[in-house]
Amino acid sequence: MFQKVWQSSVDESGRLQLRVRSIDGDEGYPGTLDVHVIYELTEDNAINIDHMATLADDKPTIVNLTSHPYFNLAGHVCSSCLCY
Repeated sequence: MFQKVWQSSVDESGRLQLRVRSIDGDEGYPGTLDVHVIYELTEDNAINIDHMATLADDKPTIVNLTSHPYFNLAGHVCSSCLCY
């Protein structure tokens, strides 16, 4: 699913919401999944990331959602390939 274009929106609370549908057979997996990820910046400057997936048909499948975010907190581009 990492090669899909996700639908994005910002809700009334300022949370970023991302949605995508993984259809039956995507990347060899059975079943159609509706995936929803919410990014939220809290009052104490923490980032909450919530992952949800709902099976959209009756085919059983597996799912294991996670995030690997990388942030450049320095605010600039550096010469190291680890710092985008």
